[in-house]
Amino acid sequence: MSCGRGRRGLKVQAASTSHAPRLCPLLEELGYPSDERQVEGRLERLLADPGSRVFVAEDGGTIVGFAAIAIVRLLERDRPLCKLTSLMVAPGAQGRGVGSSLLEAVETEASELGCDRVEVASGSEREEAHAFYARRGFEETPHRFVKDLMLAPRTLLSRARRRR
Repeated sequence: MSCGRGRRGLKVQAASTSHAPRLCPLLEELGYPSDERQVEGRLERLLADPGSRVFVAEDGGTIVGFAAIAIVRLLERDRPLCKLTSLMVAPGAQGRGVGSSLLEAVETEASELGCDRVEVASGSEREEAHAFYARRGFEETPHRFVKDLMLAPRTLLSRARRRR
């Protein structure tokens, strides 16, 4: 796991469940309000998963950003894919190298795990994030299709029953 001091005393390290209360405000800012217990449970699950990593960026003991990744093994490729599932920098810390330091930790970890690519999805409204990723060498690939399985659980359940 990559760790270390980055720009101007910034420290990027692996997350632990003790970071849960300090991650809640950042998750809310990102649009995912969560209480401490929820975040702690998610961290426990992620930290127990050998294909997941979570990093936090601390500046003077304050968490100013985080990143989470999932390593995905693919049938169509020999090397795994690193999915950057979330990257958040506190509004007051943006433009100070926090996102770049987190992304550097992600890319180092992905390389160490044998990945040849990092992929990130970003909502169409997050134009500043798109510019950030483009400046760091990411190429935009415009189509992504998502189906929310929680919106139509009865449809899925009835299909599964018909197959039996």
